[in-house]
Amino acid sequence: MASAQRYVQWLKSKRCWRFRRRVPGHLRELIGKTEWIETLPARNWTEADRLAIPYIDETNRVIQLAKRRNWPPISDDEIEVLAIGWWEWFRGEPIKRWIDRCGGNEPLDHHDYALAGEDDLSRSIRRFLAGPRVWQYPQWLRPETTEAKIEALLADPNCLAQLLGNADAITQLKRQCRVLHHEWVGGFLGEIDERELAVSQIMSAIHAQDADPLQIAGAIAGRPIATAAAPAPIATPPQ
Repeated sequence: MASAQRYVQWLKSKRCWRFRRRVPGHLRELIGKTEWIETLPARNWTEADRLAIPYIDETNRVIQLAKRRNWPPISDDEIEVLAIGWWEWFRGEPIKRWIDRCGGNEPLDHHDYALAGEDDLSRSIRRFLAGPRVWQYPQWLRPETTEAKIEALLADPNCLAQLLGNADAITQLKRQCRVLHHEWVGGFLGEIDERELAVSQIMSAIHAQDADPLQIAGAIAGRPIATAAAPAPIATPPQ
């Protein structure tokens, strides 16, 4: 409670309580203000002190994020739009080569455009964000809606700079891009065949009842794996 008292003030001229906290000097440019001020609908000091606590928690959160250069936060919806946009942009070039080569009449080999690993993924995402972005699709396949959303989101250089400096957002974006890449391609180059073989082996074990899908799901979720008791032997009737 003592920590709240630093930020609670009585305004005699307006006869009301308020919360007031200064933004640390080195974070003011990033946060975009010099102080936080909120009126507290309190009738006395004790009530004002209590009402100030949520504002202290919120300003503490903002300060901690800003110290890690993770302010302003990027919304989950914006991250999702960026991840889908990256994927549409990334696969445009191999799809164009595929159509130019065979008109789309032959299977598209995922090995031809799978990324090599985490460093390759990071470079691709940063290249996509930094631009300029060339969407190399045939016109009839071009993802115009996605392209328009991406260009609108990244058109503001200040917004782009904030995104590139936001470590939490970049980590989340990279994760979603990796999920899309692996979902469509099967994994990084060099592990696609091994991942496909592993999936095939798991499915074969499930179909043969050598593996329990509930136990597999439990292991993924981090739940304890219950070991099924072995069935009791069937008694043989006396002759």
